[in-house]
Amino acid sequence: MRVPIEASLMLAFTLLLAAGAVQAQEPGRIAGTVEEARGGGRLEGVNVVVVGTLYAAVTDAEGRFVLGPMPPGTYAVEINALGFRTERRDVILAAGAEAELAFRLRLPEVEVERIDAAALRRVLQPVEAVEDRHLREINAHETGELLRALPGTDAGRRSVLDFEPFIRGLGGNQIGVYVEGARFLAGSPFGFSAPLSLFDPSVVEWVDVVKGPYALTWGGGNLSAIRVTTRDAPAGTRLRPSFQAGYTSKLDALDAAGSLSGSSGKASYRLHGAYRSGDDYKDGGSQRIPADFRAVTLRGQAAYRFRTSTRFVLQAGYQDRGDLDAPGSVLSQGASDAADVSARFQTAWAAGPIRALDATVYWNRRAQRLEDSVAPDLSRPKLLALDVEQAQVGGRLAARFVPVKGWTLEAGGDVYSVLHDAVRQISGVASRNPEVFLVRDARITDAGFFAGGTRVFGTLEATGTVRLDVVHAQAELDVPSDYASVTETNLSGAFALTAGLSSVWQASAGIGSVARSAGAYERYADPASFRNAFFLTEVAGNPGLEPERSTQADLWLSASYPRLELHLNAFARRLSNAITVPPSPDYIEPPNTLPELPRYVNGKATYYGAEMAARYALMGEFVTIHGAARYLWGRNDLLREPAYGVAPAHVMMGGRLNAPANLFFLEGILRGVFEQTRVARSRVEGATDGYITADLHFGVMLPRAASLVLGVNNLTGKTYANHLNVRLALSAQPITEPGRVFFIRLRYGI
Repeated sequence: MRVPIEASLMLAFTLLLAAGAVQAQEPGRIAGTVEEARGGGRLEGVNVVVVGTLYAAVTDAEGRFVLGPMPPGTYAVEINALGFRTERRDVILAAGAEAELAFRLRLPEVEVERIDAAALRRVLQPVEAVEDRHLREINAHETGELLRALPGTDAGRRSVLDFEPFIRGLGGNQIGVYVEGARFLAGSPFGFSAPLSLFDPSVVEWVDVVKGPYALTWGGGNLSAIRVTTRDAPAGTRLRPSFQAGYTSKLDALDAAGSLSGSSGKASYRLHGAYRSGDDYKDGGSQRIPADFRAVTLRGQAAYRFRTSTRFVLQAGYQDRGDLDAPGSVLSQGASDAADVSARFQTAWAAGPIRALDATVYWNRRAQRLEDSVAPDLSRPKLLALDVEQAQVGGRLAARFVPVKGWTLEAGGDVYSVLHDAVRQISGVASRNPEVFLVRDARITDAGFFAGGTRVFGTLEATGTVRLDVVHAQAELDVPSDYASVTETNLSGAFALTAGLSSVWQASAGIGSVARSAGAYERYADPASFRNAFFLTEVAGNPGLEPERSTQADLWLSASYPRLELHLNAFARRLSNAITVPPSPDYIEPPNTLPELPRYVNGKATYYGAEMAARYALMGEFVTIHGAARYLWGRNDLLREPAYGVAPAHVMMGGRLNAPANLFFLEGILRGVFEQTRVARSRVEGATDGYITADLHFGVMLPRAASLVLGVNNLTGKTYANHLNVRLALSAQPITEPGRVFFIRLRYGI
């Protein structure tokens, strides 16, 4: 790998010299006017941006704008005005010159609107996103791993292909995961893979994260939420192939993915396949971590556009995984398969009280098996395998209204029903029953209704949403119980105000409260029949659990200068009826010493924290520096100890060098993570040391829409573990991350 590193350094040095030459040239300006095409009147307050840079302006009372001073080069200037079509012009700016542009805005052609955005999506800064560019440049083996790039979010490693998402201390069932409107439930406490692991990163176009109880229009029980947008089947292209392949050292990981897409008339399609495999890896201290994996993913999409504003999309996917090491379980290997199908109809109108309609139906199923790779000792009972399965069906219908000028309303409903089963297989002369049900025919059904609206009062914008859910839970229990069938009604709501302090600064405040009913495993899981088979954190279900409620308040401040973007966000959250383990010292002992396993109970928890993100353009889009920081504090008030899943304080700084026309880039990232001594002892969390890591990435555009990305992660070979990583089954130590890792990725048509 010495040659790629030396080549990268030479290219970086060459690019720095080129950048210095560009900087020495006299900057220029881009000026112009914006007017309405129909009447010819000048438009005031229209946003004008230079695409791919931080240069921006707002038109004055005469409809004029000025961008710059800025380095000479080729730019794309874009106009966004409410009620008009977006316009874009390319301009060549010479050194010391002023380019003049004239925009005439027209009414838009009616396009299908995506109306499944979260409540408060337009104004709420707790909404973060992983952009398409980062998806192409990050060497991620699993979609959940991408969350480590966002402030306020993180992901704990379960294996090479499983990353459990965490959002401001929330995880598992507290986070709703949606893919193109379809809901995917969290994994089980028995080792079920996280939902994002079902999707190959190469098929993902966008990842949105809502950091709080504001995704009320997506579905019920979302204390926080994640939405994945996959790549659309392109229109207007007869046949378009795309391909990518990569290799990652340490893991000996190979991956390849290919797509075939195109269109015929009003119909378009996309077929996608991916294969990934890898081996055990060594951390920075040469400790070997079990990490074998193999995964095959297939996805297909077909779309039909009846007219400009109406389309129908059908999607289907399948994934098969095998030979997957499970280092966090006493069962050493796992295999799984998953399938999903969804259909979506969208239509929109340019005028009238009803502006958009969106309908989605979906079905998905997952099955996973964990088993011991060592031959059983038949002289005593032994856990041989664990089979977990869930099947879900659901749908959503929503409409957007504009009854009067200044008002935007949204209303609709959604429903899902999911069936859970989990069985342990035991072998041995003393075992009377070889199969033990942990969860049997447990079904959770949630029907929800929501309504919300946005009202603009000059520079002030108010947004609010209310939601009502009716949840029914039932299961087959070995012991008769009044809670074998339960129905609950949950009311949730959110509200936010946003004020434009100036043309640069914006301040907002929001508050929301959402209720979540207990999941199938939290209610009905009963592992007591073989409680010594799993690790210390095993907790039985409690059918009498009350819905937990998250109430969160947010304050955020953002600024957008021509060269600087700044975002600050602070929050406080109170969890009432939080679903947690019982307040007893016995649960830290090995389960086989207990007469009965502890069961989940309702408690209370408190969180607060802050995040910051900034980006500064030294030379427009050519040289930028960026940084982020986060801090999170959480306490389990029932147990009188720190809350589980609280990531330590984190600071990140990076710099990026972009060649003109994006011919190539060089980016370096430095991350510093503080030690974490506030840990949840009841959940067998242990303190972790702080660490600093460095990454270096280089990419170059090749002919025929191809690109090559080279990189090294953990440049210094640091031995470290993410605090949220799963614990090894025997030592209770968190899985350490790989040491120095080199990777190479070749892409064509992506």
